[in-house]
Amino acid sequence: MSFDMVKHLYPFIYSNRRLEEEEEGDLFGWEKHANTREEEVVVAEYLLVFLVLLVSTLLLQFYVGKIWKLTFLPESGATVLLGMFIGGIIRASGADTQEDKGVSVLGFNATVFFIAFLPPIIFNAGYMLKRRLFFANLGGIISLAFIGTAYSALVVGIFLYIFGQSGVSYPISLIEGICFGSLISATDPVSTLAVFTELRVDPTLFYLVFGESVMNDAVAITLFRTTGKFVGIPIGIEEGLIAFVDFVISFVASLIIGYVLGLFSAWIFKKVDMSHHRIVLVSVFVGMVYIPFFLAETLQLSGIVTILFTAITARRYSSNNMPPQAKRAAAFVFEIMAYMSETSVFLYMGVAVFAKSNASFYHGSFILWTLLLIVVSRATHVYPLLTMVNNYRERRARQKNRRPNLIPKNTMHMVFFSGLRGAVAYACANIFPDEKDNRDVIVCTTMVVALITIFVKGGFTIKMLELLGIPRGVDPGPYVEKLKKQAKPYKFLLWEEKWIYPWVIKGYDANRRHEMDLSSTGGSEHLGNSLHSHEHIPVSHNEEGATTAAVSHPTSEPASLYADDEDEENGDGIQLAKGYSSSSGPLASTSLVHVERDSLW
Repeated sequence: MSFDMVKHLYPFIYSNRRLEEEEEGDLFGWEKHANTREEEVVVAEYLLVFLVLLVSTLLLQFYVGKIWKLTFLPESGATVLLGMFIGGIIRASGADTQEDKGVSVLGFNATVFFIAFLPPIIFNAGYMLKRRLFFANLGGIISLAFIGTAYSALVVGIFLYIFGQSGVSYPISLIEGICFGSLISATDPVSTLAVFTELRVDPTLFYLVFGESVMNDAVAITLFRTTGKFVGIPIGIEEGLIAFVDFVISFVASLIIGYVLGLFSAWIFKKVDMSHHRIVLVSVFVGMVYIPFFLAETLQLSGIVTILFTAITARRYSSNNMPPQAKRAAAFVFEIMAYMSETSVFLYMGVAVFAKSNASFYHGSFILWTLLLIVVSRATHVYPLLTMVNNYRERRARQKNRRPNLIPKNTMHMVFFSGLRGAVAYACANIFPDEKDNRDVIVCTTMVVALITIFVKGGFTIKMLELLGIPRGVDPGPYVEKLKKQAKPYKFLLWEEKWIYPWVIKGYDANRRHEMDLSSTGGSEHLGNSLHSHEHIPVSHNEEGATTAAVSHPTSEPASLYADDEDEENGDGIQLAKGYSSSSGPLASTSLVHVERDSLW
């Protein structure tokens, strides 16, 4: 397929080159150049196929979700189906001929997933967290993500080991079972969250599922890597304690690195004024996505945990040193990167379905037991943990003499139903320790489980919302106002206001800020009323009837004790790539910012 310009345009030089090679060997390195050129052509062919598939997938998602509105087929499911269709054609035709050269269309490269695709997805999830709604449900999120994930990994792993020893399932060792339980406990409810966003479900439900998925990935991947170190060696109490300590140290150290680097990025934007050079500013901000990740990976820690907390910290501090247009542009770029990465991953996953053609890798009993155990383990930790959260909220509400914000039963049912498995689990399966030659079985089992949950649970999300009577089209405004009234000045927030904000936020004056908080809010609104809430904001209507407001963006200090509150009130370009809120994007030509309720999602 390559076209040798030297051969066709300079025949004399080409003939002399041949003579020199015959007489003296590869004198000028022509042979080496030819081999390099051949590799370039192979890679170009691969990328051409992949980009054509990616663009086709984006168009298919648009028609499935926006034009045809196929509620039974999630967009991620449509992407996987297209990948399976193309992968099936490639496998049937035997056209995947580049595998011997290190490039395979059918192969799922877990390294590419963890290095290229996963960091933008995790960073965007952390950066787009709505602080007020997230922390209002923090107890439930932490319980599900930490206790629930560890419990699920142990239940799945221990029982698969017992069933294997009993002869009713494929036999694996105990540590292999726990390692597999860790990766299969990684929830990936992309389809469900997309439906939740479109239908504007109850904020408590949305943030329980969304928050769990963000934290769960970090916990599950860290737990998987920790247990994977012990596969193939004898395990006792001492090794178990070492594994536990290793997990805690890895997670905490990664969290600290993420927080420190987030503070460092905010300090850079405070000291270096790039407000009049938005392209440079946004480029630097976006470029910082990968630095914490690679630093943590270099130190043998969890890059996913690091980049998650870097994103949360950057949103909290760094964005306050950026002009509003640059802030919205950065949010837009992060959303696009995450959207393209998610689409690529599901396409990659669908194409790779036919990579394992050996039927001996598929064990029906092992797959069925895995499906049953993940359902049982999820049910036996979701309901007890959320009930404990309700009991705590009820007790606190009695102490404060107010009505408790309890998690309804139908919300619990929907949280249980939303435990989809996806690309994170499948990518971990592809790097499963292969000391006992069980990786192919784990990969095939994970693939089947992920496909079943994507199509069954993802496809029936809307139906379940209807059956459970989950409110849709919810206005989160009253809910947020209620959170404001119930807020209190946590010690960390007061410490942060005194020591962190002056160091990392441009023009911040803690003393002046505290006086204004007391005068404008009575000293109790530490979840963040705007300092400018007494100012009149003119409201207008655009041609489509959407309400807009002219919002001033002070640069000298944040609008509330929580530095990201202003973004939550006025919108920050979130979900732009998926079409949920386009008016506040970087292409907006005016200073009008929507105050519609979708800015809270």
